[in-house]
Amino acid sequence: MSYLSEASGSQKVGFFIAVVIAGLMARFFWAGGIEEYFNPSKQVENQIVEVLEARPGDLAVLRAMEQSFPLQYDELLEAMTDAGMQNAPPEMVIEAGSRQLGQFMASHRNDFAAAPLPSLDAVAGKERELLASLQRDEPVYCADYLFGTLIPSDPLSQESSRLIGETAAARVQAMAAGRADQQLRLDITPAILDGLADTMKDEGASAQQLAVIFGDADSATLSAEQQCDSALRMLSSIESQTDTRRALLIGKMLAR
Repeated sequence: MSYLSEASGSQKVGFFIAVVIAGLMARFFWAGGIEEYFNPSKQVENQIVEVLEARPGDLAVLRAMEQSFPLQYDELLEAMTDAGMQNAPPEMVIEAGSRQLGQFMASHRNDFAAAPLPSLDAVAGKERELLASLQRDEPVYCADYLFGTLIPSDPLSQESSRLIGETAAARVQAMAAGRADQQLRLDITPAILDGLADTMKDEGASAQQLAVIFGDADSATLSAEQQCDSALRMLSSIESQTDTRRALLIGKMLAR
């Protein structure tokens, strides 16, 4: 349906972990105190924190995982540690972290969809902020993010880099909220989608943009600028829906 749902959350957050590990590997070393020597996972964690001290958004998502999903947080560190201890090249360490994080995101998709509305609203708001920032950086980066093809070497602004981490952290927090306080919801109906399309049309979306989001039109028929604009219009239109509809749309369309 929407290219916001074509790229999974794991792809998007996989970009985050790639950035984390790429920075980590640039200064990776096995040294430290007695605790670190006998506990490689603790060593990796300390090094990640050190690398990310200047990246509060990225640090936020790791802390969100640590607080709400400690077992899977440990599994993430363990996967990265195992690859690092085997003298794997940086690409394999990145892949190990991305794969583990992708599994984590996929395993809590239903928790995300069942999250209370304030948590979902927070994710949608962060997503909109991030897309707008990427669009200001370079529309191609915005389009790449939508399809999960953004790469760590892209020269993003500090704002965009921060928002990538904060958006991922908001998702993790929503998953935790959905697990703790599950909201029972029905599925999205054609009438809800029609209402969203009408709102987007009223707000200036073109026929081709609507065809890409709600129909079978190829997203390649839109420029990067138009793709980004479509996603921003869709998020804005979702935010203007009633509480019930908004929860369904965010929970389903932004969970994948």
